[in-house]
Amino acid sequence: MRRASWVYPKDAFVHNNLAMVLQRLGRHAEAADAYRAALGVQRAMPQAWMGLGISLEALQQKPEAAQAFRNALASGPVSVDLKTFAEQRIRALR
Repeated sequence: MRRASWVYPKDAFVHNNLAMVLQRLGRHAEAADAYRAALGVQRAMPQAWMGLGISLEALQQKPEAAQAFRNALASGPVSVDLKTFAEQRIRALR
């Protein structure tokens, strides 16, 4: 059976928004998949890297979470608050 074209949109922000909802629902494995889908469309998306790091940390995937936070800092400009948060999480995950 062929899937509808809207099921897997090529819009990073759609995937990112879905991931945020899943994350808030505590569905971290699904959220991580949605964040990865967003990053598959657009790698330079700090907010998706941050969200991925949060979900991976919740899933106890600490090295991967720390790398996601590092990628967030390297992928584009972030606010001072997000930079501080990412740096704190990287230190805590060592």
